Order: sequence, then structure tokens, then C-alpha cells
Amino acid sequence: YHLPVAPISTWEEDKAKNPRLEREEWEKSDSIRRRSRLWSRLTQEKNSGFDVTSVGPDVKAPTLLIYGDGDPLRRGQARASEDIKGSIVEVIPDCPTLSPAHQHHPDKVAERAIEFLTAN
Repeated sequence: YHLPVAPISTWEEDKAKNPRLEREEWEKSDSIRRRSRLWSRLTQEKNSGFDVTSVGPDVKAPTLLIYGDGDPLRRGQARASEDIKGSIVEVIPDCPTLSPAHQHHPDKVAERAIEFLTAN
């Protein structure tokens, strides 16, 4: 695929990693993994083909934009906050590069979201 997806492993590879693995269990898991892999690919194709920045001016609801300080999506932060009138931007510090805030500081994100939702 032209988009990154999880690699598919063979029965032999998985059995070598887990000697107690049963063939029936592996087949069921492999079937789920393959469907999940296809779903991920199709989702990424749709997401990467959609220009999310084009809908900013159409947003009329109170909006909280939360970023981690290392979040790659911050490249669109200025445009998002300008296009979504009255939006509030919150940057959560101490997030590793290329990481969204909710992965590293879920408590801080949840706390800020609850504050925002109860105030609006």
C-alpha cells in the first residue's frame, strides 16, 4: 500500500514468538488483523483525502482545540483558531515530538475538556 499499515505475520513467525499459540486461535486473530488492516488503510485514505481546514469557517459551536506542544497538527493551529470564530486553543506542555496530548497527558486533556464543556 502507499499508506503505512501494520505488517501481516505468518503462522510460522507468530508461532516462533509464542510457542504455546494454537493454530485455531491464530487463524481467528489473523482474520481480525486482516480486516483491521484493511479498515485502517481505507480510513487513512479517506482522512488524507479530506481537507479538514476547509470546514473551519462552517463551525459555529464553541470549540476547544487541544494540542500537545510536540503535536505535528500544531502546524494548522493558527489557521484553525482564526477560521473557527471564538475557538479556544490549549497547548499541553511536555508532550514528545510527533505526539498528541491525549496520548501522554490524558488526565490534563480530560480535565481541560470537562472545564470547557461545563462552562459552555
